[in-house]
Amino acid sequence: MSAGKRINQLLLLSGGLDSWIAWHYLDRPACAFININQRYLLKERNAIGALCERYETLEVLNIEGPDIGHSECQDGYIPYRNLYLVFAALPFSSRLAMGGVLGDSEDDNNPTFPNTVTQFLAHFGRNQKATLEGPLYSLTKGEAVSWYLRNVGDVESLMLTVSCYSPLPGPCGCCKSCFRRWVALEINDLTDNFAQSPWLAPVAEVQKERVRRGQFPEKRAAETILAFRKRGICIA
Repeated sequence: MSAGKRINQLLLLSGGLDSWIAWHYLDRPACAFININQRYLLKERNAIGALCERYETLEVLNIEGPDIGHSECQDGYIPYRNLYLVFAALPFSSRLAMGGVLGDSEDDNNPTFPNTVTQFLAHFGRNQKATLEGPLYSLTKGEAVSWYLRNVGDVESLMLTVSCYSPLPGPCGCCKSCFRRWVALEINDLTDNFAQSPWLAPVAEVQKERVRRGQFPEKRAAETILAFRKRGICIA
């Protein structure tokens, strides 16, 4: 897709589960992939390239965003990441959408974030009325996968998506993003070719403790418990 005239709606596509499902949920709008020099950049680009080969209607605008990869934390968190993505995409569309699901709790990825950004943007841009939408924030990650299986059903394409903070090829199974991917797939009777089993990786112990301490929303905790149970693991 060329960066010509303004685009009616633009979905921020990362190549991950959430944004891929959001593309279908929103009836396949135009998309933008924004390079911020994250350490897993090549992995995400390859995933989007593979999806484009399967779907001719998948239009992706490649945008060179700010180089903020140097601020990436060990756990994959990049401060203000989604704000940077929004501002990189605004020159191309004033109606933006992003992935993100119920249970996300980062400061720039949670159910209140799109409305907060929309209210902020209302103070600027004269009369452009820019908006940010998060269509999947009413669904957990597991529910989003379930919706996709019922309404799209293309499991092969779903498995081409990537949700991993490691720069190495394939899902590492050790990062918190891989863990959440595993939970969503596991409770929907799907699995991925993880380099390490997420339910046995050190990240699993961290997630168990968060469940025990009540640090997850109810539905996210229930999905995590169910995924472990399906592997014969009980969270006391």
